[in-house]
Amino acid sequence: MSAASVASALGLAGLEAYFDLGDALATRDPKAAGVERLDGLVEHGASPRASIALMNASKAHAFLQGRQYVTPHDVKSMAMPVLRHRVAVSYEAEAEGMNSEDVIQKILDSVLVP
Repeated sequence: MSAASVASALGLAGLEAYFDLGDALATRDPKAAGVERLDGLVEHGASPRASIALMNASKAHAFLQGRQYVTPHDVKSMAMPVLRHRVAVSYEAEAEGMNSEDVIQKILDSVLVP
């Protein structure tokens, strides 16, 4: 069995909603995700495929840490590398000196961990 097969079989331990409604959704519609202070600062948010990529990267991170389950820490650890190039900030955000990493960090700070 390959490492990729083992990593893809890891359990999410109730984190499915965190993947679907957390980081990536907050980049698409910050106001609906409860991150109202970012409303108007995101031009293009992460796609649904970004949620899948975040889930897979988090599973791989957990596997490399020797665990058979994914924790919120795994998700937060992988959010920046997975999402930074998938989020485009608006001109307003650029005028405030913000980039995609700043937006993602604000989302990570505001999304509740289950």
